[in-house]
Amino acid sequence: MSIQNVVAFSLSLSVASVGIAQTDDTPAPEDTGLSAGLGIEEVIVTTRKRTERLQDAPLSVTAFTAEQIEQAGIEDLQDVAHLTPGLTFTSLFGSLNAAPVIRGVSTNIGEPNVGIFLDGVYQSSRATTDALLGSIERIEIAKGPQSALYGRNTFGGAINYITKRPSDTLQGQVELILGEDARTQLRGSVSGPLSNTWYYRVGASRSSFDGYFNNELNGDGLDDKETTLFAASLEARPTDTLEVVFRTGYESTNNGDYPLQFVPNNDVFVPSLNGNQAFSGELPNFESGFAVTPGMFEREQLNASLRIAKDFGNVTFTSITGFNDLDLENVVDNDYSAAPISLQRAATDQQEFSQEFRFSGGDDRLNWLIGVFYYDLSIDTVDDSRFLNPALDTFFSPPAGALAVLGVGSTLLRNDETTENLALFGEIEFALSAAWNVSLSGRFAIEEKTLDTFVSNPHTGIVLADLTLDDDWDSFTPKMTLDYRIDNNKLIYTSVSKAIKAGGFNALVNVTNAERYYDQEESLNYEIGAKTTWADGRLTINVAAFLIDWTDQIVRALGQSNAILNSNAGATTSKGVELELWARLSENLSLRLGYAYTDAKYDAYIFAALARLGLDPDVSGIALQNVSKNQGSLTLQYRRPISANWHWSLRTDSSFRTEQCTLQSCNAVVGDSSITNIRTGFENDNWALTLWVRNVFDDDTPDSGVFLQNRVRAVEVLDGAGIQFFNALVTSTEPRTLGATARYRF
Repeated sequence: MSIQNVVAFSLSLSVASVGIAQTDDTPAPEDTGLSAGLGIEEVIVTTRKRTERLQDAPLSVTAFTAEQIEQAGIEDLQDVAHLTPGLTFTSLFGSLNAAPVIRGVSTNIGEPNVGIFLDGVYQSSRATTDALLGSIERIEIAKGPQSALYGRNTFGGAINYITKRPSDTLQGQVELILGEDARTQLRGSVSGPLSNTWYYRVGASRSSFDGYFNNELNGDGLDDKETTLFAASLEARPTDTLEVVFRTGYESTNNGDYPLQFVPNNDVFVPSLNGNQAFSGELPNFESGFAVTPGMFEREQLNASLRIAKDFGNVTFTSITGFNDLDLENVVDNDYSAAPISLQRAATDQQEFSQEFRFSGGDDRLNWLIGVFYYDLSIDTVDDSRFLNPALDTFFSPPAGALAVLGVGSTLLRNDETTENLALFGEIEFALSAAWNVSLSGRFAIEEKTLDTFVSNPHTGIVLADLTLDDDWDSFTPKMTLDYRIDNNKLIYTSVSKAIKAGGFNALVNVTNAERYYDQEESLNYEIGAKTTWADGRLTINVAAFLIDWTDQIVRALGQSNAILNSNAGATTSKGVELELWARLSENLSLRLGYAYTDAKYDAYIFAALARLGLDPDVSGIALQNVSKNQGSLTLQYRRPISANWHWSLRTDSSFRTEQCTLQSCNAVVGDSSITNIRTGFENDNWALTLWVRNVFDDDTPDSGVFLQNRVRAVEVLDGAGIQFFNALVTSTEPRTLGATARYRF
């Protein structure tokens, strides 16, 4: 079915369906009184594109309100992961390849398995994840595939950022953060009415940081950072039934290098290669020894959205229009050493546009939603990765290079990529009885991708590849949920859903035509859970168990010409359980506990490239990379009045995760990690002063590790030192840091 036919079908079905469900535009549910007195504050979420209590949503969701974000000092998605059972976060090469992983559905290949949304607008770039925490009202982490309602790249789950809306009265705040290594951040916002029907919110932030580590090549800071952010929203409420919200944000970031070092191999000596070919054991963390030609990471992004909601009585119409423009420039000394061997310069220009129309309605017995979604993505990339000595290409570049199989020759890559996605989606929920409800949802989507790629040697100009590739995929992703309400405070549910993620291209130089394409992957997901509230609202216990059957998994494979490419050659089962507990222990003391057990292992996967390292290529039964089997967090917060107007608070957040594999064979691991943050301070209605320590016990487990072809080792071949095909490249973790935050509100 063509996209034009789907458009016509979608529009006709949408018009014919006017009259059905509750969405995120509806008022909050009625108060049950559970939040009164010592009860835990109820959280309202819009994960299912409707407004409902977190405890009423029949799926596993972790949510953080604006107050909780502030109290925990959450600064980025990694902080969110520390406090969210079932979510881990790996920052491969910094924000360029930020990799959130939910329920063990891990990938380092192509587009992510977790979709990130800002006010309902999909954010395709992984580089945006550390720039979204500006003026956030709420963060919602939906676990398990959200393909039916959210669509593309929610194969493992979705993370929703909801920004603060303009206020009806004049209010604002100014905040100053000071920390070690010359960390400074000044941010402020103001919001209020322009008239009886127009309201605004504007905010700005400026931050700078000298970095944790030194570049020993020049004596300067290595990982310095500087970011400027502006955000604004304008809201119109001309009538009681019409609401229009326009939001825009601009961010400019200028960073230095990331703390990356190669680890020498220590295992599997291959005599014919004259060197160890693997690393076995726990990867080390580096606090010094960074000596690289200074690089940089510059990012400018503009995002905007327009949301229109019209209430027709028994039907609500919602339109969400989104636009993102992202420019990236990156320079990396990609031999990661003091030797002048190679350098990589990359630039990306990316635009994306999305449009969603939906109708919804409902009553006590029936809720429904139907919508149409369109998405267009354009990415232009230039990547110049070269040896500084052109003579080295004689050995390492195709087609004539004697060691071209290493794939480390100089290349100048120009890619023009487009993605177009069109989908029809819907959900219907109806009451089988006073206690039983069933929900059916689904999405039919067509995705088309094109890639124009041109590869040449930057020294000689020899053309290595000049290709135009295109493909399309259609998919249907249904979900069924059945829930039973024991009483107003206890809900049990079960669901089964299908998830699909589109395929793509292998635009490498040395692959055959048959290897240029890989197909979409899919999974069947089963979940059973319970949401319960006890002790007059002072205790909440939520638990969920899941089973994921992942087939046609996109993994690394070895091509006929020994190229490492993407292929549908894997299968995985992931199963586990998640627990969240909140308790109000007394008027002053509260507790939050989270735990996740995740067992994600390959069922079938043979990665022939491992045989070149002297390792077993059959990794069936091995855990997936970047997944911890056990993960948990504990928060204790004590707050008490010390005068008529002032309060004192003390909060500790402790989290842990067990080791993670960094290679398919799992010979090398990032070890167990335990992070504790402490915050204490004083506040009243207007003023607040907080002292904080991050990573109190100075845990030195590396943030991440990934195996790459080491250009330093490749050059050493010429000196008879032997070939090391791969080495582990480690990202160092942040050390213990101290600081203070001062805030004024009006």
